[in-house]
Amino acid sequence: MKKTWWLVLLTVFTASTMWAQQHDSAPVNMQPEFANAQVRVLRLKIAPHGKVPMHQVPGHVTVWLTDTHLKVTFPDGTTQTLHFKAGDVGWTEAGQHEGENLTDNPIEAILIEAHQG
Repeated sequence: MKKTWWLVLLTVFTASTMWAQQHDSAPVNMQPEFANAQVRVLRLKIAPHGKVPMHQVPGHVTVWLTDTHLKVTFPDGTTQTLHFKAGDVGWTEAGQHEGENLTDNPIEAILIEAHQG
């Protein structure tokens, strides 16, 4: 599997930050870990079988903290099923998508966004 595809999935989750903040019982939780003028670091948690609605995200690096099995759906309706192992790292291009945790376990990752400036 190409790194670009599994990284595209990550962008689905970055944009969920605002959505998760508006839904206390949301299946997705995005917490800021660190931010300055150069970078923002977020901790992503997705509940078992949690779904992330369609959203736009910036390009970012993702570090998967758990084994992961995800389904990503793009605006044109195409889907991609992705698998990651804990410790996998990759780049996700900016884009729009939705996602779904296909496992009975929570997913956790660290997302790192560089600021343009």
